[in-house]
Amino acid sequence: MTQFTVPSADAIEVLRILREQNNVLIYGPPSSGKSRLLAEVRHWFGRPPAAGAVFAPAGPHAFPAGANVPDVQDWLPSPDRAQRRVSSITFHQGTKYRDFVCGIAPGVGVGAPPFVTTHGPFVEAAEFALQANSTGLVTIDEINRGPAVAIFGDLVTAIEHDKRLAADGAVTHSSVAIRVLNPDGTQKDLYLSKYLYVVAAMNEADTSVEPLDVAFKRRFYPYPLLPDEEKVRRFLGLPAAGAEPPAEPGTAHDVYEAALRAWGKVNRFIALARGAEFQLGHGVFMGFGAGAPTVPEALTHVSRIWHAIVQHAREVFFGDVRGLATVLAAGSAGSPYGLEEELFADAPVARLTGASSLLATDKVYAALRAVSNA
Repeated sequence: MTQFTVPSADAIEVLRILREQNNVLIYGPPSSGKSRLLAEVRHWFGRPPAAGAVFAPAGPHAFPAGANVPDVQDWLPSPDRAQRRVSSITFHQGTKYRDFVCGIAPGVGVGAPPFVTTHGPFVEAAEFALQANSTGLVTIDEINRGPAVAIFGDLVTAIEHDKRLAADGAVTHSSVAIRVLNPDGTQKDLYLSKYLYVVAAMNEADTSVEPLDVAFKRRFYPYPLLPDEEKVRRFLGLPAAGAEPPAEPGTAHDVYEAALRAWGKVNRFIALARGAEFQLGHGVFMGFGAGAPTVPEALTHVSRIWHAIVQHAREVFFGDVRGLATVLAAGSAGSPYGLEEELFADAPVARLTGASSLLATDKVYAALRAVSNA
């Protein structure tokens, strides 16, 4: 289980923007840390302040001892509200308005009514935030994997920062309500509180159902997460500016430096050919654990990372063998990859060679250097 001891700069900034804008959309390439940032935002938002709206150094809702948490009152949404609730959902192709907002569902069980009204996580959080001394956060992961515009329905206007209730809970001339179901099936107006916050995450390269339109995305303040070389360097204990990897690795750092540079070159080619949103984030390194101390162990460790990078490149360049060959430096000195071309039915056919499912450790270092020097 991930332990968050001190809020990251990204978490603080997202929470600060939420405080001001109410809605934030985190986006970026795969493996850039979007889901982790969502989890961190949930964690810090849900820690209520101690008496007097000050975070105490001890107690069940305090920041850990020794944590450097500057100016909490300046970035935490609704810091003076002690009752805090977090609701979460992940969108998918089958997610509907009733799963997120409200609707009617079949009754289940002996003696149950044929149909019942349901309230999704959004309405539950919205009603909670309307209570005195309360604030709510709704997090949505993979927002573009479901039909988001249909799932939000009439919320698409009501969630806007300036369409909510006033800070004192009063309805203003610009407040917009949504219609929700009571338990008896009748309808009521529900206005959204200033103390209700929404943060969503999406991978721009994924459009499993339909892309988000401009009008929908405008309701959210965009927060990008991009591939971050510095995070990988800190994670692996590499210097800020590593030296050119030698022809043969003398240390584990040489192996990781070569892997880092090859990953950067692959991302550069992907950005040029397909767009920055198709790159692969720094999480590809972190998902395999901390680095190993010896050269043989580092080579084994990096071979798995490189396999994941190559598989991502295969997906991005699916159907474009020559593009993939360029990314993998096929035919370059030291590269285990090659490009073979021949005729089939009088048409030229290209085939990549040397791309085994998992590179042998005696070849991976040469492959990394060839790609990084391409």
